[in-house]
Amino acid sequence: FCFMALAVYLILTQSTRFAFVCAGLLIGLSWQQQLLVAHDVLHLSMVKNSDLALAIGRFLGTFIGGIGAAWWKYDHYTHHAVTNVIQQDPSAGSIPVLYMSERQVEAHEKADFGGKLPSFVNLAIKYQMYTYTPQCLLDAIFNMQLISVSKRDLPYMIGHFIYLYGLLSQLPTLADAILVYMVANVVMSMLHIQLNVNHYRNDMYTDEERGKNGFFRHQLATTTNVKTTLLHDWYIGVFQY
Repeated sequence: FCFMALAVYLILTQSTRFAFVCAGLLIGLSWQQQLLVAHDVLHLSMVKNSDLALAIGRFLGTFIGGIGAAWWKYDHYTHHAVTNVIQQDPSAGSIPVLYMSERQVEAHEKADFGGKLPSFVNLAIKYQMYTYTPQCLLDAIFNMQLISVSKRDLPYMIGHFIYLYGLLSQLPTLADAILVYMVANVVMSMLHIQLNVNHYRNDMYTDEERGKNGFFRHQLATTTNVKTTLLHDWYIGVFQY
């Protein structure tokens, strides 16, 4: 909230592009940190009452951060239950433009394309080492906002865009508003890389292999601890473990 308060101060009192870029950076950091807290709350690691956790998650994650909490609970809980399981983990890549392993490509090719990938998918795979980071930073947040809208979260999403419009409308020009909004989104979208860093380097498994390994062994096989500094611990939250 301190980051957001400082951003509001810069928007209301300053008139330089540098100040507006700083405001966008602070808004992005505020969103990112609020979403990290919402992540922990919705995992019931901060409060044990699920209704209270959802209420806090909706305020911090949906109203403040702009990501639907009810959708996130379903999507993210599924991710933890079947981490890196081919065609089951919703967070494993962004099919058909981003894949985590050759096994995932083969399974998708067989199940959805009759054994032959379209040329645009082959092109996306060929260049995904270059497109991954731009996808995460420039368009992933818009995709998440679109797919996370549900009837249960819609009032909070509307509230998010109302306060965001009210804030950005205080800027002198439309160009300034777009600048602040895009800088904020790029800064917040580092979350996508943070979410992926300790899973994407690990192997993927079939559901049958997951069953044979057992839940505990499967979680160890599909998650990597990332060595960090104290600053990273604050910035990344718990995603390095």
